[in-house]
Amino acid sequence: MNIEAAAALLETDPDYRVLRRLDVGLIPVTPPENQGGGTVRRAVFLDTETTGTDVLRDEVIELAMVAFDYDPTSGAVHKVYEAEAFNRFRDPGRPIPPDATRVNNITDEMVAGKTISDADVESFLDGVGLVIAHSASFDRPMVEKTWGIFQGLNWACSIEDMDWKNRGFGSNSLEYLLMKQGFFFEGHRAKIDCLAGIALLASTLPTGEPALAALLASARKERTLVHAVNSPFETKDILRARGYRWDPGDRVWWTLTEDLEGEQAWLSDHVYGGSLPSMPLTPVRANNRFSQRVG
Repeated sequence: MNIEAAAALLETDPDYRVLRRLDVGLIPVTPPENQGGGTVRRAVFLDTETTGTDVLRDEVIELAMVAFDYDPTSGAVHKVYEAEAFNRFRDPGRPIPPDATRVNNITDEMVAGKTISDADVESFLDGVGLVIAHSASFDRPMVEKTWGIFQGLNWACSIEDMDWKNRGFGSNSLEYLLMKQGFFFEGHRAKIDCLAGIALLASTLPTGEPALAALLASARKERTLVHAVNSPFETKDILRARGYRWDPGDRVWWTLTEDLEGEQAWLSDHVYGGSLPSMPLTPVRANNRFSQRVG
């Protein structure tokens, strides 16, 4: 039986959808010469596997990065360097919790004695101007505390910079989003998650816009970190409804805004009774966004 012919036949019927196993050869790429030979830049998609979800206490046990070339104007993906991918284990210096192993299938034996040097990471990132992760607010702090080079790079997030739910998608999980693009993959290992992320960004949104172009447009925006200092306790629910998050360490509600003047006016009217107190304001750009160094 010709499997592709059968799949093509099924695809003609609206009652069926066909999923193909993700392969780098199926990721849609556009050679730069097909776009007039414009600017080409290099990014990496990064993913980690860790001992847990506590950024301060847990450790990276697997680091993967897959580089790709792209056009910063159109958002076209030009080439994916799957064969040259960075994929290393790291011994955290203590036993991996069973709950972590159940998720990522990484055992103590697999990481025993393994290290990932600063020099190796820096060498791989030479010439890279952008790091993308599917949960950059988790992955960036996890890698920054171990490899300092990540502090000086621009970052973007294929969750927060895409707002999938407002684009009509029912979930922002990587597995679900790839299924909507016609692919499936075995997740929860770092390298395949990186390839899945690049495949997602190389896809076209229902609006006809390249997904990577939408991500880049969001990542380039300047935002301001606002702390609602000394906000009255009774305003916590309206702050939460507004999208503010609670920082238990500093005991303050905070948010990121693209409209500082409008946000300050809202705080004055709804939180502080018309008298806005002095509050710290931190510019947030791609070079410090998602980092715990901000705040």
